[in-house]
Amino acid sequence: MSKADNSGTTVILVAGAFHTGFHTAPAARSIEQAGYNVVSCAPFTELTIASMANAADMIESAINDELQKGQQICLVLHSMAARPGCEALIRIISKNGTARESIKSLVMVAAFLTTNPADLPSLMNGDIETDPAKGVSTVKDPAYLFYNDMEPAATQPFVDAIQPLVHYAPLELSSELYKTIPGAYLFCEKDNIVPPSLQTIEADASGLSVVRLDTGHCPFVSQPELFVQTIDNVIAGSRG
Repeated sequence: MSKADNSGTTVILVAGAFHTGFHTAPAARSIEQAGYNVVSCAPFTELTIASMANAADMIESAINDELQKGQQICLVLHSMAARPGCEALIRIISKNGTARESIKSLVMVAAFLTTNPADLPSLMNGDIETDPAKGVSTVKDPAYLFYNDMEPAATQPFVDAIQPLVHYAPLELSSELYKTIPGAYLFCEKDNIVPPSLQTIEADASGLSVVRLDTGHCPFVSQPELFVQTIDNVIAGSRG
């Protein structure tokens, strides 16, 4: 990867459910080494109010902060972050059409736009446990579901950092303006939480080009160099 001219681009890396800044740190380091600016967000573990709308607010704020600095943006949305991330893009473009010129690329990683997060426990055949009284869901075997493409011993710090998912009020996308941003859907072929059949549906719904990775659900954890090389390729393609 070349560092030439990358300093004017910020990669905003948004973690999905159960994940924290600790999980995005390996990829964030590699992104910085490639010469990009990087901002990591983990709305599903950092926010205290369980609302998809608030997650969209957080992502929108991160994008706007970088736009105000004159940065170009590559927005990377992992898993459950896709819907609030796309809503953040919709809001920004709706309010300021010229912002579209600086938002160069959109990357979704094993993401879902059409699936209701509330349906995930039933889709996962018991691998996700829901506690209605506490209003949270937990994962039975994070190493298997999230990091199955890593050596077992290497998964432990990331397993230990997993957080429960607070049940979020749903969010309907207000338009399809996010589809005006080019980019890629990263189809994770070894994913044990978003199966290939569901990723196929979600990739079609995203309107993005599909890039297949031989990884589990979290390539930013398990294979950060491959993940960042893929992001770098997407950004290079958006530059023409």
